[in-house]
Amino acid sequence: MHTSVHQLAHDPSMQLGAAGPSHELAGHTHLGHQAVIVFFVLSGYFVGGGALRAVRNRKWSTKLYLFQRLTRLWVVLIPALLLGLLMDTAGVRLFSNATPVYASLYSPVSRSVWNVIPFRFAASTFMGNVFFLQGILVPCFGTNGPLWSLSYEFWYYIMFPLLLAGLAFSTRMPRRICSIAGLIAILIFCGRDISLYFLIWMMGALISCLSMGISQPLARRITPWVCALFMAFNLYAVAYPCNLIASDFATGIFFSFVLWLLLHFRQPATDSIYRKASTRLSAMSYTLYTVHYPIILFLSVLLLPKLPGPHSSLQSIGILLAAYVATFSIAYLFYRCFEANTARVRRIFSAHLGIS
Repeated sequence: MHTSVHQLAHDPSMQLGAAGPSHELAGHTHLGHQAVIVFFVLSGYFVGGGALRAVRNRKWSTKLYLFQRLTRLWVVLIPALLLGLLMDTAGVRLFSNATPVYASLYSPVSRSVWNVIPFRFAASTFMGNVFFLQGILVPCFGTNGPLWSLSYEFWYYIMFPLLLAGLAFSTRMPRRICSIAGLIAILIFCGRDISLYFLIWMMGALISCLSMGISQPLARRITPWVCALFMAFNLYAVAYPCNLIASDFATGIFFSFVLWLLLHFRQPATDSIYRKASTRLSAMSYTLYTVHYPIILFLSVLLLPKLPGPHSSLQSIGILLAAYVATFSIAYLFYRCFEANTARVRRIFSAHLGIS
């Protein structure tokens, strides 16, 4: 536990090198990365599946779809970038001499805290992250490396409707050609990794089209075993890394099967503590994803001088837990201020834009 905090505070590659698959060490992964692959499949199921249903029911609206996706993302992302700027600026000014994580944000020419590398905190980098260009044209803003996956996610939101329009026989040929051309242009613009991982995202959309092929009693018997195997597979992938892309596709396929099995359970969940907790945690998951890294980094560096030696594990665990609780608490307050008000923001802007 002491080692994990020490690495977080002293290894710049854990922060600034946290980008897409091709930017990681060859073959290495971690449970956070595995969770991103799971999320891609879930996103494909919910967002892609919703788009498919709208097309089938002849209720598709490109304007409404883009409005819902952008408001969902921007209501949280823009304030999160500003919070990250605040945390990183404080970290540079207070701890740049104590840890290479913040020191690595210095200009290589000058060691003054006022001469931070412009590219990391420049307005162009900020706006590039606002428009989901991190990993394509700009780096992730500041130390918020986990935002690499958000650019993947956004461009999948754009690619999938273009793919549907290009394949729909009911669409007129000129529009189909333009849709396919637009899709190809975006694939080229986004590059190999984002384009390749679109196949993982589409696994979720495919699951939304599949029928329930087995009985509920059989699903009940095999699902716990399959879930246990999936957890074991992820632990194995972390402990014994191999080709990262192959591992990620295996994770996507495996979880797609898990998701298909779970969809056989159609009965409503009972009113329990687990249901209430899971509902609230899932509601703030996007906020936690966008803000947790700059906060936990700052708190780790702040608390590092208070960490005892490597053999005092109980005290180390206590300090870590305090940092995690503080990070979660800040994220929850942030959620209440922004993500929880997404519906209200949509009502305000939809009235002005004439979107219903």
